[in-house]
Amino acid sequence: MKIFYNKEFILNVTKEKLSSYIEMKYGPLLAIEDNFIDGIVKVIKDFDFKCGCKLNNLVQELSYKDEDFKSSLEKIYLRFENIFEQVLNKAIEKKEIIKTNTNELSVFTVASIEGCISTAKKSQNEILYNSCISHLEKYLNSYKILK
Repeated sequence: MKIFYNKEFILNVTKEKLSSYIEMKYGPLLAIEDNFIDGIVKVIKDFDFKCGCKLNNLVQELSYKDEDFKSSLEKIYLRFENIFEQVLNKAIEKKEIIKTNTNELSVFTVASIEGCISTAKKSQNEILYNSCISHLEKYLNSYKILK
């Protein structure tokens, strides 16, 4: 059975809705002035995983089917990662975390968040989500400079 879809509609929804969703959910991290890791953890712990991540769901379904979908979704993903990178850079500047490659750490953080969400979604199990995020939290805390 062949599924038909309106490509322009999906691209517009992707651009408008998913971009604003990422900005609404993770953009407030950019306003944090201290306790950066704690701020990140607070935001990532607050997630309703039952339907998964809107962005990741579309990436899984559409990015391999069409170059325009891939490009559109990748731009949003890069913004998602960039928000974390900016926050981690501020944490380094304020000497809250050790110097590290914040681009790589932000990619790892976003990949971990998405993995935690997908794992919990497949099982519909909040305990799995919380456990997975708690391990990410421990990892991020390992970058903190002890004062």
